[in-house]
Amino acid sequence: MARKIISGQALADARAVEAKGSIAEAIATYQRMHAQVPDDNRVVSRLLILLRKQKDYKGELQLINETIRQYEQGLQASRDAWLKAHRKSARTSLSLAKALNLVSPKGKPLYQDPFITSLHKRKTTVQLRLK
Repeated sequence: MARKIISGQALADARAVEAKGSIAEAIATYQRMHAQVPDDNRVVSRLLILLRKQKDYKGELQLINETIRQYEQGLQASRDAWLKAHRKSARTSLSLAKALNLVSPKGKPLYQDPFITSLHKRKTTVQLRLK
């Protein structure tokens, strides 16, 4: 499955709206882009920054949770599809990955995308702000 991304021109237009000082309009623009392509890290990053500027911690936490959930679901779906298509290789690969401590005993990968790692870190900060 090909990954969709937002065009550079659309991002430049959104940044122009943001530069004009209309943060509410910029948030709406980025939210529309996020609805179209939910896994574009550039859009999520800008949206998180703008929500942080507005001190909308509930919205920021909701976006973080949604992004992490979508990432994990996408990762699981692609993993399941590969395992189904390559059953023999999967057994060998899983044995090797366990021996190298690349997966947990249950078979879940231990490596996380750096962007998702930063989202987990920000999530703890936002949760503290909400208390």
